[in-house]
Amino acid sequence: ACHGVSFFEGTVEGPGMPHAVGALARTLIRAQKAYELAAAPFKTKEKAERIYEKYHTHGPKDILIEADERRLLGTRDIKNLVIPAWADPAIGQFKKFHANGSLGDKPWIPQILPIQLVIIGNICLAGIPAEITTIAGLRLENTLLEVLADRGVTEVVCSTYTNAYCGYITTYEEYQLQMYEGGHTVFGQHFLGAIQTKFKQLAMELIKPENERSVIEDGRPAFFSDEEIGLRSFDIETQKGLIQL
Repeated sequence: ACHGVSFFEGTVEGPGMPHAVGALARTLIRAQKAYELAAAPFKTKEKAERIYEKYHTHGPKDILIEADERRLLGTRDIKNLVIPAWADPAIGQFKKFHANGSLGDKPWIPQILPIQLVIIGNICLAGIPAEITTIAGLRLENTLLEVLADRGVTEVVCSTYTNAYCGYITTYEEYQLQMYEGGHTVFGQHFLGAIQTKFKQLAMELIKPENERSVIEDGRPAFFSDEEIGLRSFDIETQKGLIQL
């Protein structure tokens, strides 16, 4: 799971990271990518495969954060990152969290996500643990309609931010542009296809008789204690500063 620089740069109506910081980050990231790919043949087979898989999965994304590996700009030594805290509030917060030990040993975003289908009459509500673009949502709806027509479903409604949150889901084509949404599609350029596959599997269970259905349960998300969550929370003064920005 990786966040791109374009996510941190924000949008026209909601700008984020300053352009100069973004440009510096891209330069460092592309140098890091070139180094990792050049060094991969000299690493163990497992480590080399992880490197190749990461860059194949995320395609054109300039990877700023590797949330599953808990790395920012390729390093886990975040408090000593070359970009100073004053250059960008988000980087400043990461440095603070690293210094107080709150980044811990667990992924920074959920790696196990719930999906949900609710059928009411001829309408199906698809509970998605993310934001989804218009065309990506239309493709998901069509995938579900192909299966659930046998249950009399004639309309599918995508319900976003349901039960969890992991960022955006874009189409493959939208992802290639690497705007804000593509940078926030943290599971890579084929995430929509993966989501369509999982939802189709779930939908196929719903057209079976109830006593023949199997529960799709691939694991549980990491548990965070109140203390861990508290260390990652903003104090009042920090919140005031961010609001002013």
